[in-house]
Amino acid sequence: MNSIATLLSILAPVIVIPMAVLTFYLRSMRDIHTLHYKACMRRMESLEASTLELRRQVAAWQRDFTSKEEWLRECMHARKRIEHWSEITSRLEANMASVLHKSATPIEDNDA
Repeated sequence: MNSIATLLSILAPVIVIPMAVLTFYLRSMRDIHTLHYKACMRRMESLEASTLELRRQVAAWQRDFTSKEEWLRECMHARKRIEHWSEITSRLEANMASVLHKSATPIEDNDA
């Protein structure tokens, strides 16, 4: 029993010290990775905001410099899309009304 305790007291520093160093090393790597990730995310958010602002400016510039014919063509296209969506909505409402009407009618019992 005494020899096992002696052996453990000799081997403990050999195992504990490298494990402690490894633990601190991995923790510092995790912290550095977290800092780099946060910095990268801030840059990405900044890039996204800049891209959105650039899109807005380009759209405004295009709107300012479009000809009357192009503007009318775009308006007609938008009107057609709105009419298309209103037709789809009307069909959906009709289908929903027929389904609700069918579910509201009592089921006839043909077995009687």
